[in-house]
Amino acid sequence: MRTILLLAISLSIAIPLSAQNYGEITGVVTDPSGGAIGAAEITITNLATNQVRQVPTSSSGAYSVPFLVPGQ
Repeated sequence: MRTILLLAISLSIAIPLSAQNYGEITGVVTDPSGGAIGAAEITITNLATNQVRQVPTSSSGAYSVPFLVPGQ
C-alpha cells in the first residue's frame, strides 16, 4: 500500500512538471512619474535562436508575451 501511495504522489508531481514547455513575460510600462505608456512596442529576443516577438502595450501600459520557449 505504501508503494502505491508513493507512486501516486510521484506521478501527480511529475506530470504537471513535464507539461511546462513554455513561459510568459508580463509587465507594465510607465514613465518616471508612474503614468502608463500605451501603445509602446515591447520586443523579446531569444538569444539562442534570434527569434523576435513584438507586442504593443495596452492603453494602461500592460503587456503579455505568452508561449515563449525557455532560453536567454
